[in-house]
This record gives sequence, C-alpha cells and structure tokens, in this order.
Amino acid sequence: MATALPRSLRARLGRWPRRIGNVLAFLIAWPIVMTLVYAVVPPPASNLMILRLFTGNGINKDWVSLDQISKHLPRA
Repeated sequence: MATALPRSLRARLGRWPRRIGNVLAFLIAWPIVMTLVYAVVPPPASNLMILRLFTGNGINKDWVSLDQISKHLPRA
C-alpha cells in the first residue's frame, strides 16, 4: 500500500517538482516554437556567426536570393 509523503518532506520539496516540470516543458517547446518562427523570419545569426563573434571576427552576412545559390543547397 502506497503512503503519502510526510508533511515535512512535502514542505521541503515545496514548488520544486512544478518548477522542474515547467523547465522541461520550456526546453521541449522552445525548439518547436523557434522552428515555426524561423520558417517565416530569417534567423538573425547562425551558430557559426556567433562562434566567430566570440573569436573576434564580428558578424558579417549578406543575404542572397535562392537564384544566386547552388540548386542543391535548399535541398540539403
């Protein structure tokens, strides 16, 4: 037979299970939401751009149309 947690243990746990659940829900939802956003809005920077920014090279980007890039790149 399962017993409930003692009152002192419940008091020590407090809101932590709910907080952990909220963090996990956020970590699961964030990539899905950002995928939907980036399907409509061009991303401000890529991971490589951010890495180069931290190494002192700065961010440099020139957007080009799909007609100006390889036909294989959109499929990749």
